[in-house]
Amino acid sequence: LGFVLLVRQLLFADGQELSPAQIARNQSLAKQAEFAASDRGRLLKEKRCIGCKLDRQNFAKAELSGAVVPQSSLSGANFSNANLTLAIFQDVDLSGANLSKANLRQAALYGANLIGANLVGADLSNAKLIYANLKGSSLRDANLSNADLKFARFQQVDLRNANLTGADLSNADLSYTNLQKAILVGVKLEGTILTGAIMPNGSIHP
Repeated sequence: LGFVLLVRQLLFADGQELSPAQIARNQSLAKQAEFAASDRGRLLKEKRCIGCKLDRQNFAKAELSGAVVPQSSLSGANFSNANLTLAIFQDVDLSGANLSKANLRQAALYGANLIGANLVGADLSNAKLIYANLKGSSLRDANLSNADLKFARFQQVDLRNANLTGADLSNADLSYTNLQKAILVGVKLEGTILTGAIMPNGSIHP
């Protein structure tokens, strides 16, 4: 019903006459909305959607463990409190997405775009985020224990109170990141960039 109403809103403007250009534009938007709704249904049902367009779709509290969603666009999508254990998000656009308190244990996020994403309280233990871009995202209170974060970009990220026990941050860029009260026991920091980062004790790395 919501999709039908959206299409009607796009094609009709309170009885006002639309120009051919406006009609063409609204028809295009309606078609995009139709495809997004179809992709969303496929992902929820089959847990598989390759190269899908799912920007700003709502998957809050969804059961998507083991989902396969590589090379898809999920910008601004809502995955708060969703179960994404063992999910494959390789080369996915999750910029601005809400993943707060999501379960991403052992998830594969190789090369994922997580710029500006909300990962507050998310469980990313044993996850793979090699070459992922998390610039400007929030990982406050997140669990990143034993995560593979090699070559990941963490510039200006909020990692306050995050658990990074045993994580591999080799060659990652954590410049100007906030690590206050973060747990860094057993962390691998070979080649890691920490310029301007706020360390767990509150000091600023040179």
